Amino acid sequence: MQYPAEPGIMYQLAWNLTGTIKEHPQNLPEAVGIYEKILEICDEPQIRIKALRDLMYRYSTSGDEKKALETAGMLPDFENCREYNLGRSNLLSHRELAEYLQKNIRLYGSAMKECLEYFLDDSILSEADMYPYTIDAAKHKMDLLNQILA
Repeated sequence: MQYPAEPGIMYQLAWNLTGTIKEHPQNLPEAVGIYEKILEICDEPQIRIKALRDLMYRYSTSGDEKKALETAGMLPDFENCREYNLGRSNLLSHRELAEYLQKNIRLYGSAMKECLEYFLDDSILSEADMYPYTIDAAKHKMDLLNQILA
């Protein structure tokens, strides 16, 4: 099947084919092919990053952990993300800067909470894997984050 050579449309099609993956696993190979084609033809950074992100998850879901990890390595790291750099760039000031930084605190805090959830019990990580964290330390950190984000 051929698709329009418009990466934005292709991205929407790939996303709609798989949804949350559990809903449409039969479409996973087709969606992976579309994401891969997007990366071949697209030079628009935002679409490429979204395609890489989604492709990482699709590879993982299909059991190809090697490709998933390789694809994850192509995503920008935290130090190169817009939120981090614009927040510290001196391009914003006064109320605009305060609002932007507050939004970032919520964003980073939510991301930290997602990471801490892995440490809240030993069903995913063993106590040895968690070291130097402990379940109690993770619960304490989660409580502090909840206070900060309240």
